Amino acid sequence: MPCTLHGQNDFAKAQDTITRFWTDASQWGRSSDPQELEDRHQRAIALPELVQGQLTSGIIAYLNETPDSSAEALKAKLARALTPPTLGNQTIDNAVDVIVANSGDSVYVAYDVTYCASCSRSWLGEFSRGGGVFHLQAVSRSPSQDTSVHLALLGSSSSNPVLVLYGLHWGDPHNRSEVKVFSMDGKLQELWSKSELWQGNVSIDGDELKLVFLSDFTSDAQEITETYELRSNQLIETNRAIGPSRK
Repeated sequence: MPCTLHGQNDFAKAQDTITRFWTDASQWGRSSDPQELEDRHQRAIALPELVQGQLTSGIIAYLNETPDSSAEALKAKLARALTPPTLGNQTIDNAVDVIVANSGDSVYVAYDVTYCASCSRSWLGEFSRGGGVFHLQAVSRSPSQDTSVHLALLGSSSSNPVLVLYGLHWGDPHNRSEVKVFSMDGKLQELWSKSELWQGNVSIDGDELKLVFLSDFTSDAQEITETYELRSNQLIETNRAIGPSRK
């Protein structure tokens, strides 16, 4: 059978929470009172905490009660729940990602609760199947802030793969990106990170992680390419190339 009423209700509750927040926020936006503006900011920061329990329950229910569950279907349900009412029938983009590993016994979920470009918070979780039932195995709360979220696996089963979380800063005209690498041993421990990558691009091929970015945002910026290889759960830089100035 499809996702049960329980799972659907959990996603609906999260969407209702976000809708109420945005309704209140539309009233705050008319105020110039410093205290009210600070209250709005603090509530925006607290919003992820308000919905994470509802979303987690919805994810677990979906994984356990949907025989034909898929990463894309779960991603769509989460995106719909996280979409603010201001977007109408559109669905928020680049704020959710889901990948499946370990022959379907591990599901990794990342999402960003977005209110404004400088007050969004993300969430990263590992759901593992044991005894035929999925449960929440590990959590990293707010592993990134104010960025889109994308997930990828780096490495093969023979090289102990790691999880890569990367994204672009919301509303940034320079497309600064950041990338973080986490262990997949049931702890989601951060192993490595790099940020402030101007016009950054992330690509993964087997055990290789490649970053291409600009040295700065000036007209004579140079393009930098860094290549890393996964070895024994560590990222080792194997090459760094600096191109000519773009001026």
